[in-house]
Amino acid sequence: MRLVTTAGAGFLATTNYIVPVVALGAGLVLGEAIGLSAPLGLVIILVGIVIARRGQRRASRSVQT
Repeated sequence: MRLVTTAGAGFLATTNYIVPVVALGAGLVLGEAIGLSAPLGLVIILVGIVIARRGQRRASRSVQT
């Protein structure tokens, strides 16, 4: 609960999208065959995280001012 209070629920929700990134990295380390859809999906996830984080920053700025 302390982490939710400190970092915020929005941040913790976006960190859940890192799981596929870690899984892809583990697959590469373990020698798994990676198709074209895996890196493409990774890029889509990372772009989504960037967009979500920008929205959170803008929302927090507007609340503070």
